[in-house]
Amino acid sequence: MSVDRVVAGEVAVDLRPCLRGDRNESLLGPPEGAVAAIRRAARSLHRYPVETLERATAAIAATYGVRPGQVLVTTGVDEATDLCLLHFDRCHATTPGFDGYVARADALRRPMTLHELTPGFALPRLGERDLPAGELLMLASPNNPTGITFDAETLETLLARGVWIMLDETYGDFSEDAPGLRWLSEGRNVVVFRSFSKSFGLAGLRIGALIGDPTILADLAARKAFCTPGALALEALVGALSEDPDYPARLAAYTRPRRANLVAALRRVPCFTKVLDTETNFVLALTDGPAQAQACVAAAATAGHAIKPAADLGLPGAVRITVREFDDNELLAAVLTNGVTT
Repeated sequence: MSVDRVVAGEVAVDLRPCLRGDRNESLLGPPEGAVAAIRRAARSLHRYPVETLERATAAIAATYGVRPGQVLVTTGVDEATDLCLLHFDRCHATTPGFDGYVARADALRRPMTLHELTPGFALPRLGERDLPAGELLMLASPNNPTGITFDAETLETLLARGVWIMLDETYGDFSEDAPGLRWLSEGRNVVVFRSFSKSFGLAGLRIGALIGDPTILADLAARKAFCTPGALALEALVGALSEDPDYPARLAAYTRPRRANLVAALRRVPCFTKVLDTETNFVLALTDGPAQAQACVAAAATAGHAIKPAADLGLPGAVRITVREFDDNELLAAVLTNGVTT
């Protein structure tokens, strides 16, 4: 007998398989090196991961061609964001944009100024009064939710006049150009965030790294909790970096044709007014408004597909959809074509 729903108290929980098109998880699963490392480390969980943190830091530094003192391992982008918010007197972000920056600023009661992107989703003109020198711009590039990479010359202009940028390159390995580390080597005012959730398929471990000037990172490190992330996350990362270093390139190569397929399939769906080209593992589709976007989410859910409404990301009339396998992409497009009234 199959069980589709159980009731816990007054909450009905759906147990049917769901195609997750809302979380931008890896199509390839975790790296084998990470899985093997977790198995090996399981019997050492009675130990604090002090030395493991040092090995992970060294492995990240070797991977990205920097010194260990330029690396600070974090519990994902949330801890990285918290540390930067506490270091800089005032921070800025964009809308539409990743909602985690604003959420963490609110949680820590830190000042945050939002700047609206242009209709084409480019950075607006930001003068000294809008974004003063010495303050920090938190920016994901490629952008979440648009999937668009910001113009490098525009960012270089900001850096040249003394603005600091936390360049969140969570989706950098899916893009043609991720300039953060190059700018860091040139001595620019940049702190680069690299996530291992997306390009290394380790979303369940919540691990990332800030890469930047050793003096700033030393100040950020002084604000960290003791020995974060935990032992298994650190061991898994060391295993992935040492035993499966080409995983990001393989994942990006695997994703690209499926991404093109999803873009083409969604452009045939009548309810979408525009489907953006993207340099990530997700696609943004625009509708006529919030009600239509919610109708898309509901229609997808009835067929077992989860897609993300982009309202929290600053686009209430849009949905963000993770790239899946060819058949899943086509099935979702058919569901939305047949299930959403235009």
